[in-house]
Amino acid sequence: QADRVMPEDMSHLVSLYRGYLSIHLDEEAPEGPRSEIPAESHWKRATVNALKLWRKLPGVVGNVHIPLLQFSQQAIELKESIANHKSLSSKMRIPHAGYSKTDIKMLRKSWRN
Repeated sequence: QADRVMPEDMSHLVSLYRGYLSIHLDEEAPEGPRSEIPAESHWKRATVNALKLWRKLPGVVGNVHIPLLQFSQQAIELKESIANHKSLSSKMRIPHAGYSKTDIKMLRKSWRN
């Protein structure tokens, strides 16, 4: 419902926040092959909408581009958190498959960089 009422230039932000919320609420993916979790579909929608807005901006990069550049950094962080969430949640679904030391190191390294 909010999609129909909000301005077009805010749709990428709403999709980004929905992606974070779906990770936080731990929404499950629908069953079936090649199904993606809802956060991934929100991320895709957010990036597509942001690219549409970017194409409407002037060709010379200036101050008007800064909010979309900041958004793109947030979108990258959402994509990384989706990948981390998927890897951690897949380990938790397998009984007696604890986290190995390398799993934790890799996770820490990805968040540090």
